[in-house]
Amino acid sequence: MATQHPTDAEVFQRFLAQQVASDGRNKSPEELVRIWRERQREYAETLKALDKGISDIEAGRVYPFAEVNDEIRRQQGWSSTE
Repeated sequence: MATQHPTDAEVFQRFLAQQVASDGRNKSPEELVRIWRERQREYAETLKALDKGISDIEAGRVYPFAEVNDEIRRQQGWSSTE
């Protein structure tokens, strides 16, 4: 049996219910819609970044962890793990 995904309207309704249950009662409808749109934009950007990362892995565009870790530590001025 296939999993049925919620519609955008259902997800938005859950978002509104969560907001009202917390501090959303103090926000205007416009503010709630702005927050919703921002979260949807962030979600879309995250999915895009994950897709790119998966494509890079599949294409072999990867670096050993030790090399990446050393580069990050150098950039941040952190001491080496060795």
